[in-house]
Amino acid sequence: MNFKSIRKRMTAKKSPRAKRVSARVKIERTVGVVLVVLMGAAAMILAARRPDPGASAMTSKVVAPLDETPVTRSSALYGDAKSSAAKNASGDAAIASAVTITGCLEEDNDVFKLKNTEGADAPQSRSWKTGFLKKRSATITVVDASHRWKLEKHVGERIAVTGSLADREMQLRSLSRVTASCS
Repeated sequence: MNFKSIRKRMTAKKSPRAKRVSARVKIERTVGVVLVVLMGAAAMILAARRPDPGASAMTSKVVAPLDETPVTRSSALYGDAKSSAAKNASGDAAIASAVTITGCLEEDNDVFKLKNTEGADAPQSRSWKTGFLKKRSATITVVDASHRWKLEKHVGERIAVTGSLADREMQLRSLSRVTASCS
């Protein structure tokens, strides 16, 4: 090969097919890099959300000494001493103490829920709308197994309910109307 033939190859125009191939290769490389970056970001987010093994043992159950009353999971999560369980006379079953929460009663498919809750024992929740930064009142399911309190008559009213609260579910013991409407 001589200098002229090398120069001819270098200055020769590339065919349109060669340009398409190089553009396709560039797009494939770019897509590959983007996928690798997205997978790395997803892996980092999942690793950040995974709880520590030591921390999960603390949030799932609380161990109490033998001479004290046991602490329920709900009281450990909500941080209230009032709803800690107390043993009954036989000492084998735990009975949760009563809490009072005020809110607006709503019905959804025969399930009664207390919304816009207030009270010292009312659980709080976070929402994605505020970026999980602000706490707001949590919705509580009200259970009246005996149908003694006729909850359907109190739908749309602001009421104060007293009962045992566990996992945002209130076993109703008493009910009183605060206002006739929720507005």
